[in-house]
Parts: sequence; C-alpha cells; structure tokens
Amino acid sequence: MTLRTQLIVAFLLFAIAPLAAVTAYSFYTWGRTFRRSNEAQAADLAQRMGERLGPLTGELSRRITRMRDRENRSRSPELERARSEAFAEAKRTQSREMLLSVLAHSTSRGGEVPFGLDVAGQLYVRDVQRRTEIEQLGLVPLGPGDPDEVSRRIGEWIVVLRRDASSGLTVGIAQPLAESVREGHRTALRNLGLGLAMLSLALLGILPLSRRMTRNLGALTIGAERLAKGDLQVRVPVRSKDEFGELARAFNKMAEDLAIHQVQLLAQERLKKELEMCRRIQQEFLPHGPLALPFALLDGVSVQAREVGGDFFSYFERPAGDVAIVVGDVSGKGVPAALLMANTQATLRATLLVAEGLAELIDRLDRDLEKTTLPFLYVTLFVGVFDGRTLRYVNAGHNPPLVLRADGGHSVLDPTGRPVALLAGGGYEEASVTLQNGDALVAFTDGMVEAEDRYGEPFGLDRLRRSVLEARDAPTRELIEHVQASVRGHRGRSEAADDATLVILAPRDPANPVRGA
Repeated sequence: MTLRTQLIVAFLLFAIAPLAAVTAYSFYTWGRTFRRSNEAQAADLAQRMGERLGPLTGELSRRITRMRDRENRSRSPELERARSEAFAEAKRTQSREMLLSVLAHSTSRGGEVPFGLDVAGQLYVRDVQRRTEIEQLGLVPLGPGDPDEVSRRIGEWIVVLRRDASSGLTVGIAQPLAESVREGHRTALRNLGLGLAMLSLALLGILPLSRRMTRNLGALTIGAERLAKGDLQVRVPVRSKDEFGELARAFNKMAEDLAIHQVQLLAQERLKKELEMCRRIQQEFLPHGPLALPFALLDGVSVQAREVGGDFFSYFERPAGDVAIVVGDVSGKGVPAALLMANTQATLRATLLVAEGLAELIDRLDRDLEKTTLPFLYVTLFVGVFDGRTLRYVNAGHNPPLVLRADGGHSVLDPTGRPVALLAGGGYEEASVTLQNGDALVAFTDGMVEAEDRYGEPFGLDRLRRSVLEARDAPTRELIEHVQASVRGHRGRSEAADDATLVILAPRDPANPVRGA
C-alpha cells in the first residue's frame, strides 16, 4: 500500500468516518423525534377531528337520507327516470351545498383548515384564500376499501381524513406542523447539509494534500536512490517552506557536502599516494643494512610517525679509510621537514667525503641553510668521523649520544653548537672521544626518548640506557630490535607522536671481536 493510500485511509478512518457517523446519528435521532412529534400531533388532531367531524358527518347523513326519501315517492317509470336524473344532479348539487354549509359552520383553530372531498375528488374549502395550499397537498377521497379514518403527514402538514359510508363524501382537517417542529426539521436538514458539505470539503482537501506530500517524498526517495548510486550532483526541488521544504533543503545540502567531501577525499588520496612515493624515496636515502668494516660495525633504524618525516641517518666509508656517521632531526614534520632532510643529507654526504674540519663544514652548512630555509625550520645534527680509535664529532644541538664502555661505564657527548639554521653564525667546535673494542656509541633522536605511555610519561634517557645495557653483548641488529621493543612496550597502544631513529657504532678488533652484526 502506497503512502498516499495510507494517508487517505487514515484520514477516512480517523476524521471522515467519525464526522459522518456523528452527522448521520444526529439526523437519525432528530428524524425519530420528528416522527414521534408528528404522530403525537396527528393523534391529537384525529381525536379533536373525531369530536368535531361527528356532528358534520351526522348532518350529512341526515340530509342524504331526506334526499333519498323524496326520491322514493315517485311512481311512474318515465317520470321515475327523469326524476332519477334530476335527483342525481340535485344530489350532486345538494352534496356540494351540504359540504359548504357544514364547513361554513365548522370552527378553525391553530391554523387548521377544514375541507371536504366529493366522490369525484372535487375539493371544498371554507376559506377560499387557503384553497391553493390544500390543493398542493394532492388529496384524494377515501374509497370503499380504505379505512374510515386516516391520518398522515404531507410535507409540513398533518392531515386527518374521514369518509361517510352512506354518501361516499370525505371530510377532513389539515393542520400545519407546529412551528417548533418545523424549525427543528429545518435545523436538522441544515445540519445534515453542513455535515455533508464538510465531508465533501475534507475529501476534496485530503486528495491534493496527500498528493503533495507523496510527491515531495517521492522526489526525496528518487534523489536518495540516485545519491546511493553515486550521483553526487542530484538535487531535489524545494516546493514549499514547510517541513518537506526543510527536508529537501537539508537533502540538497547533504548532497552538496558529499560532493565536496568526495573531491577532498580524491585529493587526499592523491596526496597520500604522493606522500607514499616520497616516503619510499626518503627510505632510499637511508642505509639499507649494517655496515661492517674491519675496525667498526654500524647499524641503524628510523621509524617515521607520518608518511614522510624529518629524521635521517647515514653512515659510509670515506676515501681516507675511516667512516662517517650522521644522525639528524629536522624540526616539524611532513613534507617541509622531509625536503629539508633530503637537502641536508645530500649536502653532508657530498661534503663529508673530502672534508677534514667538521666544525668548518657544519658552519658553512648552517649559513647556507639559513639563507634557503623557511624561518621556522632548523636541524639538530650529530656528525662524526671514526678511524678505528678516535671519534671526531660535532653535536649541533642534537640529543647527546650515549657512549657505553666495555667496563660498564657510560658517558654522553654534549652539544658543541646550536642547531643548524637556527640563529646562524654562532660557530661550532669539533670534539673527540676514544672508542675501544667492546665500547659502543648509541646515537638517537628525541622521538626515541620522548615516546609517552597512556599516562603521558616519556620513555626517557634512563630507560634507553637500561634497555641498551640489557642487550649490550648482543649483535647490533638484536640490540636495536630490543630497544625498539622496549619503546613500543612503554608506549602501549598510543600512537607515535614523532619520528624515532637509533644508530649503533661498535668498534671492533678483527683479532678479538666482541659482537657481530
């Protein structure tokens, strides 16, 4: 069943049907009262008519009897025929005169109209002015097969008829209905007419109303189906300012927002693919495995918090036979940090191959990046060169790396200058530290020690040192994996807020190795 049909049926059941029932019951109740009132008035009129018509019909019977007695005195057949015809005519004439005479002596009250009907149906009324009213009632004389007395309602009149059997004449009295009864009847008819008119108007009103409602809902249904199929340009017409109009406007706004959101999603998807490609390119800049040299073993890992990050590290053998190590962290995240990272890493790799003085190299890099980098970007950097015994380094505002000694001691390599491209021109100092077989250099970025658990407590330098000491005798790859597992365990289900990088430099004596790769 369609919605329009349901609306019409509901309206008929809960509005039209009760109204029709009340109207019909009201009219039926009044009709019953009206009939009872008519019957009571007719009975009263019949009783009064019996009292008044008794003398009239008696007088008519006596006069008719006298006429017949005179008719019976004739003797001759020829004369008898002539006299019969004459008496018949005289009888009719005298009947009329008797009816008029009788009606003339009758009394009238309450608007009653006495009248008489001869055998031929001729109407006789005492009041000539009211003759027309009685004629409109269409009265006919009572016949031999009819009851001697009959009462009936004709229009707004109560009529009582009585037939005189000896003469065949019919006399009667017509009385208009009581004014209160007539007014009640007219009121009942008027109420019935008004009720029927209201029912008609209601029926005529529900049809266009239901059509408009179902038309609006039908348009919304079609629009929703098209929207579900992917047509984001679909719109429905707004035909009114009521709730249906508001619903149509809301639907159009939703479709418009979905279209905009779809465009944004496509743009984000394209950006995501581009960032994924950038991440892959960025990963290509990083070492793909450990670097094993006769005098040292190097390994590292960098875990990005986003598609592209600002952490980087590198280690490579120089033409002079020593090895360079670089660990850096660009401020910020995302594409700008990744671009600065790539620029810094490429510059360092090119210059470190031939550079001797690390302080002069980082100072030139500091001045160059300040000229070409946005003001809010800078780089913390740890750069070192290890020849198998001595590590020369510059720490440009980076997290101090840990130096773990074979005898269980440890120290840190504090910064020797400000971060690169942050207030350039401050200068840098080159420092050095001796590393022996069994020692280890652990360089890291702030994402490693600042990883927080669900309570906001960072992993911290102490936990990092303990984690390294727990696996210091293991191969470098296992050591890195152990530290990573410790950080993940501390963070729990919390997402990483920053890139995290860890690099291990382990000096070794080929004749007496302490750890392997």
